[in-house]
Formats: sequence, structure tokens, C-alpha cells
Amino acid sequence: MSCIKKEGRSTYLYTRGGEYLSTILIILCLNFFLPRLMPGDPFSYLTGQNASSDLSTTLDSKSEAILRAYYGVGDPLWKQFCLYCQNLLHGNLGYAYYFKAPVAQLIAQRLPWSLFLVVTSILLASVIGITAGVFSAWKRGTVLDRGFWIIFLSLRSIPTFFLGTLLLLFLSFQAGIFPLFGAYSIEKAGSTWLVQGKDILWHLALPVLTLTLAEVTGKYLLTRSAMLDTLEEDYIIFARARGLAESQIMYRHALPNALLPVVTQIALRLGMAAAGMIYVETIFGYPGMGKLMQEALAVRDFSVLQGTFLITSLLVLASNFLLDLFYVYLDPRVEVR
Repeated sequence: MSCIKKEGRSTYLYTRGGEYLSTILIILCLNFFLPRLMPGDPFSYLTGQNASSDLSTTLDSKSEAILRAYYGVGDPLWKQFCLYCQNLLHGNLGYAYYFKAPVAQLIAQRLPWSLFLVVTSILLASVIGITAGVFSAWKRGTVLDRGFWIIFLSLRSIPTFFLGTLLLLFLSFQAGIFPLFGAYSIEKAGSTWLVQGKDILWHLALPVLTLTLAEVTGKYLLTRSAMLDTLEEDYIIFARARGLAESQIMYRHALPNALLPVVTQIALRLGMAAAGMIYVETIFGYPGMGKLMQEALAVRDFSVLQGTFLITSLLVLASNFLLDLFYVYLDPRVEVR
């Protein structure tokens, strides 16, 4: 029987692995073609009379010709796509003509800030949402349940960018409790690691709070619903009939089974959190991947857009694949259907 289970799990993982490879191929196609379907020539923002007034420098005709040849702009799309895939195999994400740096270098500088922001927010939202959902379901129909319901549904109705703007206006601009923008203070760059750490957390507080409030409602609603379904199962009724303590029933029997769909939702929401990251980082001037995407979009820097979208998508896929690996051993009922 154990051999059959292992074979079923292996088949499930192989199948899921094939699906992920297909998804990566689709992402590569979208990542290449979508920016090229956008209106406007990216080099028109950098050359001649059409150069954007926001740029510090413009390109002369010789530099433009070199860049066009480097990116194969005059070649057919299929040839450009082959060149793009060939460069990816060599770890070359291109050169950012607006930022004047390799795209891989820009991403390496910005990615840690975004990971710090998103992971911290997801963890906080999960802890708060799961805890509130468990107690809300356990105290169904009470004042506590109704209070949680009103608070979290109210948060869900507020758009992320509006919530972030409100927090920035009241807590930073008017109260002066938190900084207005950035991830750290330049004047504290030479201080001790403890002072720098406090300064980084101080700058991180409002972006994390915004993204946490945007994500917590989904965790709460799903946990509450899963707990309510679990509490109606026969084994919960039997546990109560045996006279087990309420805390033991909740934490040892109901909660572990209710967490299965919640764990799935946490990984699936990483993609939505990455989308919310763009708004949050733009509002607070946080130097992460979202801010980099917004800056690249404004100047039609295709290489940066492709690189940031590709890395973000691969990170989301990787987190979901790790969830599949974890889920196979978390739930022995998982099998290919």
C-alpha cells in the first residue's frame, strides 16, 4: 500500500512539474511579445526631438543604431524571440538603456527589498488572519465574530493604493511618525548595524502595514469558512462526546484540518501580493521590484520590464511548486485525478 501511495505521489509531482514547465513557456512568450505590443517606440523616448523631458540624457544617432542592433529591433519577431531565449540561457537579461546598467544588476539590487516587504507582509497577514478566523468561527454569532466580520470586510473594500495614501498622509505627512519615502536614511549609512536595522524597519513599517491590511481579509475569510466546515465534521462531534477540552479540540483536531485550504491560498495569493507591491512601492517610494517596474514602464524600457516580470513570475511559480511538494506530505489523500 505504501508503494502505491509513493507511486501516486511521484506521478502527481511529475504531472505538476510538466504543468509548471508549460506555464514557464507561456510566460516567456507573454514576457517577450506583450511589451512589443505596447504603443510607442522605446527609442523615441531617448532620441531626437521626441526625447522625454524626464530623462537626464538622450541618445545620439550612433548610440541608437548600436542599441537597435544589440536588441535586434529591425529583425523579425521570431528572430528577436530566439535571441531573447538564447540570452536567457546565458543569464543575460539585457541592458537597461534608461538606467544604463545590466538588468540583472538592477534586479539584484531591488529584489531583496521586495522579498523583505512581501514575505513580511504575507507572514503577518497569515498570522493575524488565521488567528482571527479561528476565534471568529469558534465564537460564531457572538460580538467577537461580528466585530471581526465588520472590520475585515471594511478593509477589503478599501483599494490598496487608497489605503497606502491614507496611511502616508496621516501617519507620515501630518503626524510625522514614519518617513515619507525610501527604505533607509542616507545619513545613517555609516552607523552601527543596530541603528541601520532600526532605520530600515522604521521605513518598512508603513509599506508592510499597507500590504498586510490588503492581504489579511482573504486569510480571515477562508480560515473562518474552513473552520466552520471542520467543526461540523463527525470526528469533532465525537471528540466533544468523549469530553475532550475545547482547547484540545480546536488546536489538535479542528485547526490542522482547516489549515489545508488556507496554506494553498497563501501561496496562490503571492501573485496578487506582487501586484499590490507595485502600488505600495510606488506610493512610499520603496526601492523594490514594483518601483522598478513603474519606472521602466514610464520610459518603455522593455529589457527591465521583461526582466522584472520574468523574475517575479518565476518566484511565484517556485513558491507554488514548493507548496505542491509540501502539500503532498501534508495531505496523504492527494493523488492524480
